[in-house]
Amino acid sequence: MKKMTLLLVLVLLWTFVVPVSAGVEPSPFIVGKLDAISSSLSVIDQRINDAFTRMGIEPSPFMPLANQFGAIDNQLNHLNRRLVSLIAEVDEQGVSTDPAVETAMILVRRSARSLSTNLQLKTVEWLAILPDDTQTILLQAAENAESITDIFEPYNPGLATPSGLCVIDESVSFMLELNWDAVSEATGYDVQRSLASTGPWEDADVLMNDNKAFDQPDPWDHYYFYRVRAYRQYGETKWYSAWSDPVGGTLNSAEVPSNFSASSTSTSITVNWNPTYMASGYQVNIILTDVVHRYTQTPLTNLTADGLQPDTEYYVEVFYYQTAPVGSDGSATFGTHTPRLYIRTKPE
Repeated sequence: MKKMTLLLVLVLLWTFVVPVSAGVEPSPFIVGKLDAISSSLSVIDQRINDAFTRMGIEPSPFMPLANQFGAIDNQLNHLNRRLVSLIAEVDEQGVSTDPAVETAMILVRRSARSLSTNLQLKTVEWLAILPDDTQTILLQAAENAESITDIFEPYNPGLATPSGLCVIDESVSFMLELNWDAVSEATGYDVQRSLASTGPWEDADVLMNDNKAFDQPDPWDHYYFYRVRAYRQYGETKWYSAWSDPVGGTLNSAEVPSNFSASSTSTSITVNWNPTYMASGYQVNIILTDVVHRYTQTPLTNLTADGLQPDTEYYVEVFYYQTAPVGSDGSATFGTHTPRLYIRTKPE
């Protein structure tokens, strides 16, 4: 029958015709799923052929029952065409994350589900006229078609946590620019902000552009901490990465250090920030149980505090100081402290 010819064409296309474009191998995930669905289609085709043979009929416009079998046959051929289209998309795109490939995957799943539903309904409709073994064969074919929708269930790629988050004062446009390193296999990102580094967090109404976002604080001089997570979307399903560590920022960066972040080892904390206007230096306070445990002054915009306790909760804060001009009787002036940033040293 013509569907067997299509299956042969499909196998030949996959084996001989489809080259990998630009030397990029399709994802093993996709290749494995295509092999599995091809196997399922072969089983479905064989079982529908068996049902045709047992009924002793061929599709004909003058035989309603045979014609309905022919309609099922057409659905199988349609499913084959969907799969051929998907293989072409995989070859063209070379990766599993391109929206065109995933759209084709969704179309294959829809066709498979439609075929499965039709087989089940017709088996019930023809219950009185189909031999038991033919009913069994058609229901098995329906199960095979339904299994195709399971074969193409999306997979969780285990997204990495976004890294390299920066919060940059773009005062000219009255906006904060957020940017971070792109996450492999992510299809988008969520951004949240909070007045405190430990929350509560709210979804930030940002303008998003790939791995970059723009926020307009209101009022303009509020100091916010931001965090980002990646997600991968397939149809209505989403998987999320963990949230990034928070980074603080403000449009008032001439007064309060912005792009304020911290990282830790088991015995140290490293703090980073952007320079403020006319600062002579900065003071970093390491806070333990609400008491300044240690403070250090530096002319740099980063500092590592060593000799800390492992697996311990600390807070850090930064502010600038400006020394009095040489020869004056004035004293140093100090800027506004950043909000406290929570950081925990790692276990030993």
